[in-house]
Amino acid sequence: MRRNRVGTREIASMGYDALSEVLEIEFQRDGQVWQYTEVPEDLWYRLRGVAEIDGFYYRHICGQFKERAVYRGRRRAGYREGE
Repeated sequence: MRRNRVGTREIASMGYDALSEVLEIEFQRDGQVWQYTEVPEDLWYRLRGVAEIDGFYYRHICGQFKERAVYRGRRRAGYREGE
């Protein structure tokens, strides 16, 4: 999925697939990418249009939709492949 950079304090980028109603968010702190399913398209447009994206995300998306990590982010210090 193509994501657009937003560069807020919490969110690095976000994208949306209207056919599958999937929202994808990449986080600043560790590069993790999460997908949220069954997100209505109008909510995506509202998210894109608000001044405070982080607050909107925490109020209206986080914990409100089925979610799954699709990328777990950068490696930790001391991480070895296969752990």
